[in-house]
Parts: sequence; structure tokens; C-alpha cells
Amino acid sequence: MKRLLTVLLFFAVASPAHAALTVSTSTSQAGRPADVTIQARFTTVPASVKLSLPPGLVGNPNAAGVTKCAVTTFRNGICPGSSRVGTASADTSLPLPVSGSVYNLVPEPGEPARLGIAIEFIGFPIVRNEASISLRPDGGLDSTITSLDPGPFGLDGLDLTLDETFMTLPTSCGQHTVTLNGESAAFTTDRCDTVPFAPAVAASLETRQRGVPSGATVTLELPPGNSHVRRAEIVLPVGTTLSPGVANGLVGCSDAQFASAGGCPAGAQVGTVSFDTPLLGVLGGKVYFGDGFRLYVVVEGPGVQVKLAGDVKLNPDDGQITTVFDNLPQVPFTAFALSFQGGAKAVLNNPSTCGQKDLAATLTPWSGTAPKQATASFTIDGGCALPAFAPGLKVSAASTAAGRPAGSVVMEITRPDGAEDLSRVTADLPPGLAGSLKGLAPGTPVGTVSATAGAGDAPVSLSGTVFLTGPQDGGLAGFQMVIPGKVGPVDLGTVTVNASIKFRPDGGLTVTTSPLPRLIGGVPVSIRSFALTLDRPGFILNASSCAEQAVNATLEGVGGTVAKVAAPYHATDCAGLKFSPRLEATLGARGKTGAGSFPPLKAIITVPEGQSSTAVADVSLPPTLGLDLKKLSKACAPAQFQAGSCAKTSQIGTAVATTPLLDSALTSPVTLASPNAGDIPGLALRLSGAVTLPLFGKVTPPNGAKGRIANSFSGIPDVPLEKFELTFTGGTSSPLRLKKDACRGAREVVIGKLTGHNGAVANLTAKPKIIGCAPTVTLKRRGNGKLRATAKPGRDGAKIRSVKVGKKTKKGYRVTVKDAGKETWKLVVRVRR
Repeated sequence: MKRLLTVLLFFAVASPAHAALTVSTSTSQAGRPADVTIQARFTTVPASVKLSLPPGLVGNPNAAGVTKCAVTTFRNGICPGSSRVGTASADTSLPLPVSGSVYNLVPEPGEPARLGIAIEFIGFPIVRNEASISLRPDGGLDSTITSLDPGPFGLDGLDLTLDETFMTLPTSCGQHTVTLNGESAAFTTDRCDTVPFAPAVAASLETRQRGVPSGATVTLELPPGNSHVRRAEIVLPVGTTLSPGVANGLVGCSDAQFASAGGCPAGAQVGTVSFDTPLLGVLGGKVYFGDGFRLYVVVEGPGVQVKLAGDVKLNPDDGQITTVFDNLPQVPFTAFALSFQGGAKAVLNNPSTCGQKDLAATLTPWSGTAPKQATASFTIDGGCALPAFAPGLKVSAASTAAGRPAGSVVMEITRPDGAEDLSRVTADLPPGLAGSLKGLAPGTPVGTVSATAGAGDAPVSLSGTVFLTGPQDGGLAGFQMVIPGKVGPVDLGTVTVNASIKFRPDGGLTVTTSPLPRLIGGVPVSIRSFALTLDRPGFILNASSCAEQAVNATLEGVGGTVAKVAAPYHATDCAGLKFSPRLEATLGARGKTGAGSFPPLKAIITVPEGQSSTAVADVSLPPTLGLDLKKLSKACAPAQFQAGSCAKTSQIGTAVATTPLLDSALTSPVTLASPNAGDIPGLALRLSGAVTLPLFGKVTPPNGAKGRIANSFSGIPDVPLEKFELTFTGGTSSPLRLKKDACRGAREVVIGKLTGHNGAVANLTAKPKIIGCAPTVTLKRRGNGKLRATAKPGRDGAKIRSVKVGKKTKKGYRVTVKDAGKETWKLVVRVRR
């Protein structure tokens, strides 16, 4: 905006030592039209002249009643009086002063204005000079005569008076400096409190639709003759936010680029500007997005370029946008409009609620008086009916082969545009679809996350990495989704979303996110889609069951709305999944193998890694083991069982389970308990460690003398257990009692029937290894009278290492036997005859 005209013209001054400069005005009142007189005296005629006016002192080439004289007409000396904007006089070698006029000329291409100075003597032109007007970055005007014509009589001095119809004083008070070829002179303005300042603001939208990207125009308006604007602070309505889609393809403009001659790159443009100044009419320009959330405005016209830098501040709590332009140039305008682009890459997003929305502007004048408030409003009245909160869920796996690695599992959640924003996600994975944590430390990357955010047709895409964490919110473990919040020049820092992983009693996992971010650095996220991809090799295993299942999710909206969604899931090729478990058992302990004793018993089931998990385990004990019904009275009562407060006296053993999914084993006491009144007590387990897995084994007493005690664990969750050890500790608290000596007689077997989640059945038998059978020692006397001792291991005993015969007692000789199992047996043996 070049205020052009303001004095200007030429004058010369080769150096301050050879010139004298004075400036005077017809009034000192700030902001008023005034005659401005500039007087210069030369001792040496300069070759060129540059006159610089202070910011705010402006000349209006478009003033009412003032016309423009063509340059050729001026050179021919026939400019009309209506183009006359001042007077001139010169000191020459002539005996009398000579005078002339200053004319408003038609500017040359690339100039905002041009002045012509004509000096005449008795009606004849003796000096003609033309001054090109340019606008400085600070808003002041420069008038340059590149080649000064002193005329035939020399030029000792020059006086110019620019008329008040053309000139207006600065609207700021204080001293103002004019310079001419390095020489300076000052004038003063005062009474700034009388300078009017009545700004207004207006706003309009490309669309009045709720919650969508929209173009927008904000216009500052100022009546003619008002103080220039020094600072403008514009606060958009709450709810009008930066649209994430603006970052798609956007290029940032740096401070250096903005300041350079080349200017900002085209990819940084986000809008246009219209600047209506009385001096030059309506000028256009462009608005650019600057690094660090800045707005760069470039206003251009013939020979005019004004650059303005504004700061954009985003409220981190609600995203409200405040834009501040400070130290604006002292150039008058009647309308200053910033129009931001709309469409898919709109800068702004309309409020998500309908109604009147108010915009506020605080404008500070150069006159130094108090800032003025101005307000404007617009109405959002389209699409006010909120769409149903109907998010979608999709789940896919690279491989669905039962019991085998899934390769990658993708869970994607989508939300219709315009619907309530997502707040939290809780996903219940079906039993068997599990992650292997074994050997994975917190911080291990296990996948990726991708999201789209923003309203409209071009939401911004974000992506990041998923890391495994330690337990969160009392769970088994957790995820940390780390998403770099940088898209193009918009850098919001790193976005982190946490999620807990909890193990359910049915063997499934529940993943619950922390509240999803609504704002990041003041920019609304408004997540449209959210895809979690877990693709670390071997991390996710498919279920062993090929039954139709589902991933069930509970999706919460920011307004409290809850949606239940499900996506189908089922594993395939159960026939190709092996199930070949093995059964082992040990029975007895030293001193607890005889008839009537209460022996320890251990049953071990192993399933090779990579095979189906076990759904049902039926195990029948050898007939030699009977059930001591009196011990059942110590079983945990139903009320205590339901409350989880069984007494230790009801504990009859221990259980240990190892899984390929976890680093550590799960352990539990084995409790004799009745889940319901009237039920025969069974075996209650609560396998605990990184997770808790409750199991209950139903006990069936033996039927008849040769019957077997049967135990059935049914409904075992689809969790791979590669080894399961169930131990009855024996002793007087045990309900298991030997009917006969386990170290003698025919060997009996444990019978097992295991059913895999894949439907396969394994029928197993195992001969228990008898623990604690004493070795058999024979003593014979040789022909020489010496004793000879021979020893054989007891049933399933270790090899004999040594036999030592000791002193004789009334019952026989004391014999000490040591075996390879490091057992020492002290026996009393009679000599065989």
C-alpha cells in the first residue's frame, strides 16, 4: 500500500555539509490533512535526489478532485490544473526567485505513483524533473529523482509545498523525520486523542455446515480519516479450529524465505488477501503458512509489496484460534480482508455445534489511545442433526491357521464423518487369539498404528509404532502407540496413546485404550479411522478352536454415547493342527507306599509347543487308590469358595502350569472345595502369575472295589499349556489312600482322555513311577561263616551303590544301603537259612 505520495520529489544534496533541509506543516494535529513544505538549500547540485518521508506521512494520488497527468503531457508543459498537488520555487542564478507547480502524474509501469515538478520563469519552463514514488517496508514513502535536471540557471535551493488536499499527517504523535540525501529534518504531530478510531470486523464462511472444513474470510474495516492500525488481535469463535486436512501437501514457509526476494513457496499458500487503501485502491495478495504456526501476508500492486507476519496461537484446551499482527505499517486502509482456502484442504473447520458464533477483534491504533473491541458473528445452521454414533469394526489376519502364528492381525475402527468423536476403545479378543510375551522386554516394537483425522474429504493420515509395555492399569501388559504428530510443516510433537492388556477368565484378552486425544497442541484430532496392526513375527497366535467367534468392541464417544460392535473371527484348518499330549505320573514317597498310607501323587501332562491347547482333561487314577470320605468333610464350603476365602486346611496339593506365551509359570494351591451345596467336593485351582486362570476339576468317587477315582477338568480356556503338573502332597490331610502296597503286586495305570480345542481326542495311559520303595536285601552265610549281602532296588528305585552290614540285633543284622539316587536305607535283615 503505498501511500504514495507524500512529498517527494527530488532535491538534492551531495552531502550534509553542502545542504540545509527544513520541514514544516500547516498544522501539527495528528491525522489531519496539511500543507507540507520542504525546503532544501544546496552548495553543490546533486546528480540525484532521494527524499524519504516518515511512516504515516502519506500523499494520496487518488484524492477527491485530483486527476493524473500523463507523463508526455507533463513533458509538453500542458498538465491540467486538476492534477496540480503543490507548488515549487527554486533559487537560481537569476536575480529573482522562480516558481512552479507539483503535478500528480500517471505512474510508469511498476510504480505506485509519480510526481512532476515544473519550474517556470516568466511563463517559460526552465526546470522539469520527475520523481518516482516507492513504498518502504516500514510504510514510509521514498521519492527518487535518478537524474536531477538543475536547468540552465543552476539550482541553489528548492522549496516544495504539497497541498493538504494531497497530504495527510501521521496518526501517531511525536517527532517525525524527513531525510534528503542523508540530511534530515523533523516535524512534530500532537493531539492524538482527537484522532478518530472506530474499527469494525466482519466474517463470512464458504459453508454454514456444522463440523466441516470451510473457507472463511475475516475483514477488518476502518472509516477514512481514522488512525492507522498498529496491532490487530483476532480471536475466532470457540469451535472454529484448525482443520487437520490443511496439512495434506502443505509446504511451510521459513522466516528466511518470507524475507527473501523469492518469497514463500507456492505450496505454502493457504489463502488470499484484499487490501483496500484510499491511496492505491484495492490491492491483492497471498496468505502463506509459516513454520512455527505463523501467517505470512504479502500484498502486492504496481511497485508495491507489503509483507506482514502474524502469529497464530492455539488454545491447548479447546483449540480456539487467536491471530496477532503487530507493528503493522502506518498505511491507511478501509478494508483488510484475509480469505482462507476452503475445500478438502481448508484451513479452518467449522464448529461442531449449530447456532450463532461470535468472533472478537482487539485493534490498537497508532495514535496511542486505548485499543478498541470489535465483534462479528456468523451462524452455523446446516447439518445440525448429529448422525448416529455407528462406528465400524474390521478384523483380519494374514493367516488364520488354527494354533499357528497369525503373521499379522489388523483391527480397524472407523467413524462416519460428522458423527461424535471417539473417546475410548475397549476390544475383547476371542479366547485363543493371544499374544506371546515370552522373551519380549518392555519397549519391544510389536506393530504399527495408522489413523486418519479430520473432517471432510481429505483427512490427514498419521502413522506410528506400537511398543509393548509393562503392566498397565493392573493388567498383564500394555501397548504404547507412539505417533509422530508432524504432517508437512505442522509439527505437534509426539502423540502417545496407551492401552492396557488384561487376561479374562475365559482365556481371552481385553485391550482398553486410554482416552484418545481430542486436541494435540490445540489442533483437533477428530479420529476418523484407527488401525492397529500387530505384525511382530510369532507375536500373535491363532485360536486352536475353529468355532465361529468374534472380536467384540465397546466404543465410547466424547459425548458419552456407547456403541457395541463386533467383527467375525474364526480359525481354520483345525484338522492340520496336531494334538499329541503325553501323560506321566509318580506315586508315593518314602514311608508312604504301604497299604493304608496317604501317598503323594503327581500327574504331568505335556503338550508340544505349536499343537492344540487342551479343552477337556479326564484322568482316572489307579484302582489301588481309594477315597477317604472322612477327609471330604474338610472341603471348602460353597460360601467360602464363592468368596475366595477357603481355609488352608482344605488345600491338598499344588499345581504348576507353563505356557509358551509367558516367561514364568503359573502356580496354584489345589483346594478341595464344593462349588455348590450338595456337590461332591472337587479340585479348585486358581493358577496365578502374570495372569490368573481359574480351573475346577470335578471328582467322581470309585464305583466298586476295582473302580477308579475320576477327575475331569472341562471348559479349560483356549490357552496353550505346554506342561501342567498336579501334585497331591499326601499325608494325613490327603483324601487319597492306598488300598494295598504300591511296591508290590501288579502294576496299575493312570488313564487319561484329553480333548483338544481343535476337536482331536488323545487316549493316554501311564504307569505311575513308584517313589519310595525300599530295596530288597538278602543275607546268606558263606561256607567260611562270613555273611554275604545282596541288594536289589525297590520298585522303580535307583541302582544300588553300596551295601554295608552292621551289628546284629535281636531281630537281625543292621544293613545300610545307598543307591544312585543318593538315598540311604537303614534296614534290619535276618539271615536266610
